[in-house]
This record gives sequence, C-alpha cells and structure tokens, in this order.
Amino acid sequence: LECLARRRPRKALGGMSPSGLLSLTVCFAALYAPAGARRAPVGGQPRPAFVGAAVVPHGDFAFEPALLRRLAPASSVKKAEGLHRGVVAAGAFLELMGTEVLVLVTPHGLSTTSQVSVYGNAHMSGPAHVGSDVNVSFGDGAIGSGWYVGFDALGDPALAKRIAAQLNAAVPHSTTLLTGFGDQEPMPLRWGEVLPLRLFFPMGTTRKIKVVVLSLPRSRMTNSGKMAQTYRRLGAALGTYLDSQSFLSSVVVSTDLAHTHWANTTFGQNPNAKDFDQSCGRWAETLNADVFSVQESVVDAVKSCGWLGLPFLQGAFEATSKRAQWHGSLLAAPCAPTYYGMMVATFDRD
Repeated sequence: LECLARRRPRKALGGMSPSGLLSLTVCFAALYAPAGARRAPVGGQPRPAFVGAAVVPHGDFAFEPALLRRLAPASSVKKAEGLHRGVVAAGAFLELMGTEVLVLVTPHGLSTTSQVSVYGNAHMSGPAHVGSDVNVSFGDGAIGSGWYVGFDALGDPALAKRIAAQLNAAVPHSTTLLTGFGDQEPMPLRWGEVLPLRLFFPMGTTRKIKVVVLSLPRSRMTNSGKMAQTYRRLGAALGTYLDSQSFLSSVVVSTDLAHTHWANTTFGQNPNAKDFDQSCGRWAETLNADVFSVQESVVDAVKSCGWLGLPFLQGAFEATSKRAQWHGSLLAAPCAPTYYGMMVATFDRD
C-alpha cells in the first residue's frame, strides 16, 4: 500500500504491468464498493459502519520534506520523508476502506474557550501556509515567505448538527455547532486541516467524501491532561453514533506530538519529550489506555497540540469493539525531524 501510494506500483506488485494494476484496482473496487454491498449483513448482523481511523501530523516537514534540505542533517530529511509517505498511505487506506464521511479532529481550527466546535457549513475551504515551521526551527528568513496550498471540502450541515447533539448528550455543554456567513460562504480551513487533507487528496478536494470538522477548544493548550477522560467519553459517543449509521465513516486526528525537543524555540526544551512521543507510538500499536495515565501528567508541559484526539479515539474504539475488534498500525513511528515530534498510525477492525 505504501509503494502504491508513492506511485511505485511495479515495486509494490513485483513488476506487475499497468494492465495488471488496473485489474487489481477493479478487484479492490469490487471488494469495497458499492456501499450497499459493503453494508451487507454478515451472520445476521450489519457490517460496522465506522470502518477506520488515523492519526496524522500537520507539520510542514511531513507535508514537504524538501524544506529541510540544506538546513538539517540527512537523518532529519529521512524522518520527514517517512512521515510524508505515511500520511499519503493513510489517505489511501481510508479510501480503500470505502470512507464516505470523514470526521476530522483538529487543534488549529476555529476554537471556543472550552467547547468542541463542530463545523456546520455545507462547504469548507481555505489556504494553509507552508514554511512557518522552517523559520521557527532555524531562524526568521530561513525559508523566506513560504507559500500557500489550498483545499476545498464538502460539509454536511445535517450530520454536523446530529454529531453535536450526540456529543452534548454524552457530556452536557461540551460542544457547540459552529456555522458562519449564513452558510453562503465556506467555513475557513487552515494548516491543521488543509495539510493532511491535501496529502490524502492531492487534487485539493475530497470529491464525494463529506468532511465534518471537530475543532478542539483553546483550553487544550493548558488543560489537556485534565480533559482526557472527558474526551474519552466524547469519543465513545461519536463512535457509537457512527457505527449505527448507513454510511461508512472514518475518524482522523490531526496532531503533532511534543513540541519541546529543541531548546531554541519559544516552546523551550522538555526532558520528557522523547519518552512522550514514544508512548504515543506504543498506544497506537497496542490501544492500551494505561499509557494515558502517564501522559496526562506531562502532556501540557511537552506541548502536544492535538493529543486529546488520542483519548478521543480510544473512547470511540472501546465503545465499538464488541462488534469488531480494533487494531492499530504505525505507518511512521514517532520521530522529531526538528523541534516537534510526529507520527502516522492507522486503525482498522476485524
């Protein structure tokens, strides 16, 4: 899958010709489509509708590893290239799972003080600036002004409203439905959403896949550790709801890991940064919630922007595992090409 995502079909398939690759694509299509076939009952029970999940970074270097050339050691460039390949492969995985609705959890969207914001517009769009992380890592002017990439996504106002209601039913007053401009203009997207989505969908649009954005509140910057168990309950509510629907859905958490690997940024350096990142990788492979008991005490100090998405996913997995067990795989192990760590993981079910 990784080789296919990197557009190296011959390497992935042992020299298979383009016509052979087309035949394999047809087989995949037969396996994962149409939606009615995917939802056909098995043993009298409908197939789970919540089909996949992923944890992906939104850092500049995962999006464009070439930013590090001439500025960082070859080892840093290699780490970034592995992360980039991992995100592309995660996007291919989610498409192969037949995802029709993608719920994206982001730490860098439109945020309230303490509530999850569910984007309720029918259309979302916006640019992401690429290059800021280079200047933070290596000094102002290291990359110049950088550049922008855009993305357009289809929303689902009715579904967003239902998801907000489910989250509020699980944890009262935890969630707000956010709409803008009378739904006459797109809800804005920025780097926390655009960069991973652009690697998933290189043409800059989700095509027919609808996206529901859940933006974490500003309180995550100082109270993530205290909020973890609440987000586990919210994740359980979302997972239960998604698994009961007629459409196939996946949940993607956009997050970078500890931002305190280097001492030369405003985040400073923290001795727990590396261990924290490695424990995120262990969680992804084992789905052992015991990891969080240690992470909760250090997450605010090491400054992981979207870490709350991990207990959120844990809750979603726990609430839906009775129907089909969840399993995690690391496509790119935790690493820190510069001052912050990143990883890529995907999750599927029996």
